[in-house]
Amino acid sequence: MKKTITLKSETWKRDSHGLFDYESKETQKHKLIIQENSYVIRKNDTVELEKSLGSTSTGLAYIISSGSSYKILPLNEPLWKVVRDLKEGSSSKAYILKQNDTLKFGRVKYTVKELRSSPNEDMVNAKEVEVDTEGNSCKICLSEVIEPDNPLVSCCHCAGTMKYIHIQCLRMCVAALMTVKNNEKCITYTWKSMSCSLCGEPFSNALRANGILYHILSVQRPEIPYFIIEASSIHGNNRGMQIVSLKNSESVMLGRGHDSDMRISDISVSRIHARIKFHQGQFLLEDHNSKFGTLVQVNEIELVPDERLALQCGRSLLTFKLKNS
Repeated sequence: MKKTITLKSETWKRDSHGLFDYESKETQKHKLIIQENSYVIRKNDTVELEKSLGSTSTGLAYIISSGSSYKILPLNEPLWKVVRDLKEGSSSKAYILKQNDTLKFGRVKYTVKELRSSPNEDMVNAKEVEVDTEGNSCKICLSEVIEPDNPLVSCCHCAGTMKYIHIQCLRMCVAALMTVKNNEKCITYTWKSMSCSLCGEPFSNALRANGILYHILSVQRPEIPYFIIEASSIHGNNRGMQIVSLKNSESVMLGRGHDSDMRISDISVSRIHARIKFHQGQFLLEDHNSKFGTLVQVNEIELVPDERLALQCGRSLLTFKLKNS
């Protein structure tokens, strides 16, 4: 039996930081039927289907047959799953967070660095590094002395006499770059450039040397359950990390307003933008009818028959539904 995809597109007529305004009526809508491999493209404000990509259009997605179903792949711009369109059970709408997910609130992006619901979990992403065994000196303190909890490691692209640094010296360098703010539920760390001043290589939050894990960011981890997300600022090169505890509360509110537990200071973020709650051992992300949406980046996604899937690509909202024709 042949399968047919119905695609409903809606494009915001303003082009602003790749945003889509979910409250705007100034949009252009189209309905398309897909029955074969196709490129979804945008020409000005019009979404169309093509068999090949042209130089005058913006490629939004590629629809490719995959066994008895279809897959959707990104093209020129990232594809983002629209959280407000997801369904958990029969009523509430939520996305189950996973480590390394990329989230987007308005135009502000976050990466999920750590999700901790059990004391036995080890979900820290650590970079494997080389340990000095030839008596080299530390490029910060110039000492050759090493201790079991303070080895000399090579954590960046520096070479020669600048190759190695003590774990403790690296921690002090990183700590000097950070400022800390906290409230009842959230600890916020911000910094301008968390990278080597010589070679420019970004520092990792954690290193693993000879099988031993070393946390480089001296962050205060609360009691479980908690999660850690890291953001890149739109303006300048400021970065930030939020450590959020859900031990004494079932959820936290994210947004620009003063009533939010986790403040995101950007005009594209609604006053109460989204909520993250801990339920039955999982961290769930919910949208709060935000103006510019709560999104999760996807690299490829397979359509499920009779289930609606909403994806945002720049200023276009694409809603797919796969049916047997």
